[in-house]
Amino acid sequence: MMTTALGQQPDSSDQAADSAVIAPPVSPDFLHSLAEDCLDTLMRSHPLPRRPKIEWRGYRTTAGTANANTFTIALSKHVLDDADKLRSTFVHEYAHLLAFARFGRRGLNHGPAWQHAMRDLGADPQVYHRYDCQRNQPRQIVEYTCSKCGIVIPRKRKLPRNRKYLHRNCGGTIALHAVKEVEQTQKGAARHVEQPRVGI
Repeated sequence: MMTTALGQQPDSSDQAADSAVIAPPVSPDFLHSLAEDCLDTLMRSHPLPRRPKIEWRGYRTTAGTANANTFTIALSKHVLDDADKLRSTFVHEYAHLLAFARFGRRGLNHGPAWQHAMRDLGADPQVYHRYDCQRNQPRQIVEYTCSKCGIVIPRKRKLPRNRKYLHRNCGGTIALHAVKEVEQTQKGAARHVEQPRVGI
């Protein structure tokens, strides 16, 4: 039972407020040691031909990957910010290596071999994570104009140079009209700042 600083029991509204508090993110060192512990446990219960290497990468939306050629499990230092996410992702990636060890190339995808390995590890074979993650925001919007009908065609990237592009609706030639830089705001929302550029 929790007590206040004065030794009094908190009322039910204080308990409700305490349960709504979000735990602070855990340190990268803790997550790395937890990943090593997960690997030790899985290697004892479901051994692999050799010990996989653990790498931390800057993935923004991918929680982790397993590479059977290098026998590496790569984990996201941005997406995996708590112990539950790390354990779940680590088991998922370990199952890829386990399926590969058992079935060779047939075990590389999310097919029956991987699903069987996930069930052997006591996990539900979920292919995609549902963690909150920040997607990359566009840095620019490139606008092209059709010479025949005048329509403006927005794109995220410039088209390759030294080629002729035609508008598929009218057959007119498409030329670069403007590149609009996107200014990032605090919350990650994009705001457009127009900076016209001439020519391709």
